[in-house]
Amino acid sequence: MQFLKNYRITISLSLFIALLYFVLGPVPEALYFNAEKIIQGELWRYLTGHLVHSDTQHLILNLAAFIIITALIEQHSRLLIFTALFTGIVFINFYLFNNNEITIMPVYPEY
Repeated sequence: MQFLKNYRITISLSLFIALLYFVLGPVPEALYFNAEKIIQGELWRYLTGHLVHSDTQHLILNLAAFIIITALIEQHSRLLIFTALFTGIVFINFYLFNNNEITIMPVYPEY
């Protein structure tokens, strides 16, 4: 029981992500990351795009990495988990926007 108490954030978030997959199925259309729909005002996709998975293998591999990283962070600070998650989500969103050829920052031509 001490394990559950020490890692309650890691366990809770992992169970939530797994439950979301098994209840809604792989990649629910209304939740996946889509830059064009975010620009049209569907801002929840900034967060929910990181919670959906394309198949069970994708879910298992992401959860394994998530559990290892968050458990290591949770040993030191619970506040640091949320800081790391927020920072990761922000930087991944910037990457995904740029990867979809939609940029946040203006792109100036090189002379």
